[in-house]
Amino acid sequence: MANRTMGKISFLDIQDGSGKIQLFLSKSVLDEQSNTLLKEIDIGDILGATGIVFRTRSQEPTVQDENTNHAVKIAYNRYRRNGTV
Repeated sequence: MANRTMGKISFLDIQDGSGKIQLFLSKSVLDEQSNTLLKEIDIGDILGATGIVFRTRSQEPTVQDENTNHAVKIAYNRYRRNGTV
């Protein structure tokens, strides 16, 4: 999962065995809980998202997220951000 933040918007690249899609998140639309979630997610966590599906100018399939749920937090993640295992 890649997280690219650009001011008040963020893009999350989500990938599994079937392919890749990105989430488009606007901080002005999301509630406080979702904004906090955006800071806490890691590689391996399972997310649920709902919203409008569209393609960006570069033809990437994208979901304009209206509601994000953090379904499962992976307790042991060998790819932690701080580099420790």
